[in-house]
Amino acid sequence: MNARSGIHVWSLQKRLQEFINADNGVKFQSGGFPVADFKWQIIAYPNGNRFENYGSVMLYLKLLGYPSDLPYGGQVTVNFRIQCRETHSSSTFIETYNRINDSKGWSSRNLLLSDLTKESINKITFQVDVKILKISNQNGRITYEAPLKIYKNRFNLKWIVQDDTIARFQYANNGKWFESGNYSNLWCFKCAPNGYNDKNEGAALLFIQLCALPPNISKMKCKVKLFHVESDTKWSVKKDFGYDNKNAGWTKNKLSYEKLMKYDTITFRAEIEILTLFDLKGDKSVINPQSSANYKYQAKKAYDDGSIAGKNSKFSIKNRGNRSATTTAKSSATKGGNPYGGYGSDNYHLYFNDGYKKYNAQKAAQQKQMQQQRSHESKEDSESENDSEDENGQSSENEEDDDSEIELETFPEMKDQVKFLQKEYKKLHKIVSNLKTKSKSNDKLIAKLQADINALKNGLSLPSTYVTPNNTTSSQSNTTKSASSAASNGGTGGGILDLFGDMGSAPTTTTAQTTQPQKTKPQNNDTFTTNGDDGGFGGWTTF
Repeated sequence: MNARSGIHVWSLQKRLQEFINADNGVKFQSGGFPVADFKWQIIAYPNGNRFENYGSVMLYLKLLGYPSDLPYGGQVTVNFRIQCRETHSSSTFIETYNRINDSKGWSSRNLLLSDLTKESINKITFQVDVKILKISNQNGRITYEAPLKIYKNRFNLKWIVQDDTIARFQYANNGKWFESGNYSNLWCFKCAPNGYNDKNEGAALLFIQLCALPPNISKMKCKVKLFHVESDTKWSVKKDFGYDNKNAGWTKNKLSYEKLMKYDTITFRAEIEILTLFDLKGDKSVINPQSSANYKYQAKKAYDDGSIAGKNSKFSIKNRGNRSATTTAKSSATKGGNPYGGYGSDNYHLYFNDGYKKYNAQKAAQQKQMQQQRSHESKEDSESENDSEDENGQSSENEEDDDSEIELETFPEMKDQVKFLQKEYKKLHKIVSNLKTKSKSNDKLIAKLQADINALKNGLSLPSTYVTPNNTTSSQSNTTKSASSAASNGGTGGGILDLFGDMGSAPTTTTAQTTQPQKTKPQNNDTFTTNGDDGGFGGWTTF
């Protein structure tokens, strides 16, 4: 293969006005260029490729072809930086391409089309720096990894922002990124002076970005401290860096855009300590200064075929002679052997309980401690950004949706879900039916009540039934009386009649009938009862 890295510069001078006046969805593309025998292309949408990013210049790096030694394709992981030289807009990514025509690029608002019209420029220049980090064939077998060597585990980085960049900080829109150069081919700074989305607009955000990993390493656990020197802003976190988790930075409450721009100079610092390396299997790898004159990070075992080297090899397993405390225990009761008599002994259950249960208890305690530590780390005010998306608008990283969805993978699961929904539908249908029935009944009662009120207003007689006890006997008979209104000659009706104005002066008559002793039952709960023999209404019953 050819060189594993390359730079391509795409200049738009003759088509500058066409670029600036382009409509939404109009695409510009550079010629193809090779890096490590892979063929690449720069894609640009001057006015956005969708309605959502209208007014933003969208840039993407597109994979056009594989090298000849990968006839069936494969995966290529690259570290690339896209930048506009005239406006200093820049974004660095680590992305994996899985097929031809895959495209990855920066998010919207990193470069606005209006920025180009404000600039006094006669051309626009885009530059892409591409470095191949890892190549896998169609079967997932790694055929190449960038030979990055780490000679130390502590890094002190400083980014002194240049004056012309500070001037652009003054007018930075929300979503615009600026970046430093690379440090040890491993790290770089990223700064969004005015935030990178609507949620953190007005906040000066600083991130440290991973640019590569050493061979056979899947992630690094690091302790990171970030500083803005002039304002004495400090922030620290412990975080695992990998190709799926590439950066870390402080949150919006640390440093405001207004406070940052008060200073004539801007200096950022970072202190990074690599605590642990993890190999491709997830096992820990350690720094072993005695194993190499260069003091490089070394793994505990070989990676070529999984075999273990000889006793004197730098890749040999350490502490190989150590064994379980139970299996190597010595006891005065049992000479030179297991105190419980080994597997054939009647005391084997004691061996099991004392050995493995003790081991399991220790392991459980370690896991609990690790979980508590992770929980504590997750509560620290750290933040990761993802300003990358593909050409179709999909984020290049997996993002969790706030709204969970039901995922049904098998037919029985779907069938059970349908049954559950049918039951829920029946319950809801029953509830709705009951509400409708009650509603109709209430409508009837309201209509009857309105009719009674109208009858009272018109001075019509309204029969009502009541029951009064006979105080002179032992309650052997009941008397039912009907009354139509209050006494005449200005007698007041009392109670509800006061609600109807001059109704108390209406001429009325009172009649009474004595019937056989029997108890009468009110009909439909809408009867009126009199209050004594004077014919005055005492009120109506409630429903």
